[in-house]
Amino acid sequence: MITPEIYVELCTGCGECVEACPVQALALKGDHAALVNADDCQYCGDCEDLCPERAIARPFEVVLADPGEGHDAEVNGDLPRAHC
Repeated sequence: MITPEIYVELCTGCGECVEACPVQALALKGDHAALVNADDCQYCGDCEDLCPERAIARPFEVVLADPGEGHDAEVNGDLPRAHC
């Protein structure tokens, strides 16, 4: 499970992320925010967007789809390809 990362060295403990979290996945612990209910996190991004110190980041995972059945045109080269 991918969860937001909190960089405690940047977090000032202002609590804006805690107040913004719609599912109370964050809380203040000591002098910084902490992810206390990771299973409840909806990965909505409110915490990351509102953090004035940019102390929260949402990592992402790239998942490559298996072309498999139903994608024969792309596999056979029948579709135009983008050139980067």
